[in-house]
Amino acid sequence: MIFIQEKKDSLIAIRMELPSGEERLKYKCSLSVCPNPLCNCRELTLSMNLDKELSSADGPEKATVSFDVDGNKLNVGKTPTGDIPFARRILEHMDESDWKILWQTYYALKRGYAINTPIEDLDFDFNKIYGCDYGAVDGGKMICSDDVFPFSEKLLLEINGKTCVAMPMFCLALDCKCTDAALEIQTPEAHEFYLTVCIDYKKGVFSEYNNSQWHDKDLTKDMLASILLGVYPDLLERLQEKHRRLAKLYKISRAKYFKGGKNKNKWNPDAPFDSLGEPLEDNWNCNDSFDTLAETFIREKSKIGRNDPCPCGSGKKYKKCCLK
Repeated sequence: MIFIQEKKDSLIAIRMELPSGEERLKYKCSLSVCPNPLCNCRELTLSMNLDKELSSADGPEKATVSFDVDGNKLNVGKTPTGDIPFARRILEHMDESDWKILWQTYYALKRGYAINTPIEDLDFDFNKIYGCDYGAVDGGKMICSDDVFPFSEKLLLEINGKTCVAMPMFCLALDCKCTDAALEIQTPEAHEFYLTVCIDYKKGVFSEYNNSQWHDKDLTKDMLASILLGVYPDLLERLQEKHRRLAKLYKISRAKYFKGGKNKNKWNPDAPFDSLGEPLEDNWNCNDSFDTLAETFIREKSKIGRNDPCPCGSGKKYKKCCLK
């Protein structure tokens, strides 16, 4: 382990102590990420300055190193050519603890941008997510807010000893006044179990429910509601705010990419989210029972977890192989 994470006045700081024989090089590191909170590039750049007073060996006084914190590798294209030999030397001494620190730092910085950047300043082309899972609803399509806002606060909870994530989906139809959120709740490690529930965040009503893909068929809708509200007493307000932000961003994006401006030819007019379309699985109508909706989410095969062995047989983790 060569990176040491510190917090000073609510700011994240990292020091690096690199062994050089029996001596050590000590660097103060300034960190930067892409300021776009909708960008999921996973690049973290370290601007490193040698602390001459605390170092007992000679090394570069300054260096800039860029890491891919998802693939656990050096980002050669973003690292200055003259700094690459030193960067490779750093890589030789890094272990899982170092990558964990870099990932946590990256996420904290991106999360800060996600909180502080006004919706009006964001630029997102919704054409980019037509390949994502979505449910077709009456007059529109229901999409997952986490697919658009990857660094928004995640809804984490524990059910029967299993850590789970609840992913909210919302309708973006321009004329739709619904206040519904569909939650797909799954175990994030392997995505082997999941269930779905619909919530009217205005009325506070938990309605349609499906646990056919859940390991515990005795888990009732009321039990799930109690767990969710126990962990998040302000769940309804959170869902309302997520829907508001997603809908507002969609309207801004639609005006820019669909109706006017130089980007209008980039928008796919046959598949806007405010018109009915075919989902990747079965079509469903918001007047149907939620059992029909649940079928939209049912997959022929279980999702492959990021840390699962890659199905191609390479022996690598999925996130480091074919996920790319």
